[in-house]
Amino acid sequence: MKEIYFRSIQHKYIFALANLDGENRSEMLCIEPNLYYYKKAAKKWRDEIECEITQDTDIDKTKKTCAMYELEHLYKRMIQKSFEFKVKNVKYKKPKHENVYVKKERYKHFDDIIGQIVITDDGGLLFPEKCMFEMFEEYEKDMRYFIDNEISSDGKIELGGQLFIKMSVVVNLLFRLLSESGDGEKRALYEYANKSLNSVVDSEIVQALRSRFEEDFGEYFVSEQHKYIFALSKLEPKFANKIIKNTPELYSDENKARKWRDEMLRKIHPDFCSIEGAEEATAKVNRLYESMTEVENDE
Repeated sequence: MKEIYFRSIQHKYIFALANLDGENRSEMLCIEPNLYYYKKAAKKWRDEIECEITQDTDIDKTKKTCAMYELEHLYKRMIQKSFEFKVKNVKYKKPKHENVYVKKERYKHFDDIIGQIVITDDGGLLFPEKCMFEMFEEYEKDMRYFIDNEISSDGKIELGGQLFIKMSVVVNLLFRLLSESGDGEKRALYEYANKSLNSVVDSEIVQALRSRFEEDFGEYFVSEQHKYIFALSKLEPKFANKIIKNTPELYSDENKARKWRDEMLRKIHPDFCSIEGAEEATAKVNRLYESMTEVENDE
């Protein structure tokens, strides 16, 4: 079937993988219940999607990277395997071993510790609790107290029964120990760890995950009109609102709400636009405008 709204099937798949979830994503990626029962069917589906999204086109490489991350996540869930994306699965530039008096095995030990760090869906870095004891082994006796009493609830999170420490906490601890430590080897290793973490943050996959929602989505669609009509007629509000720029301030300022409605209608109204779904999208804009001004009038 010919694609109406997107520039290609590749653009459609990457958009769905990188930006959607739930029923909207399942529908766009043709995810059927049988994929969760038959591993061969799941692999065939994964391979077909991968073949499409890895084609050489003008789509930004980081968006493809993000889409591949989500595709692998979905596939692992289908075949009932846990999906934990760690630094060891990421290509990043490792720092040089600057202190020649520190054995290579010690640097390798720190590489292994950093490799266990989990990368979240939004590009955050989480240290498994055990890594804190391994990285700061000389402070092992104090680490339990530090984790339980000095790290605030915002600095740690429990997932799947396992405690994780957020990267900001670890970086602050590294800087603190660097300023206090007089041991040349420890200082070299802590500096190496800090540079490694910065390199991980700068890696392609982490940057892709962190920037996935910071865009206007225009490159995926045939035109701006196609983008708005698709969002209004096909997507759940939580996704559509990002694309049509339906922000909270529109519900407290009638002039801004009217300006938003008029600009949208100039693009998608059937009098100016013949794209399939224009009438439905226009009706949706008018309903949204009514809800915006109802809030204003109620006040």
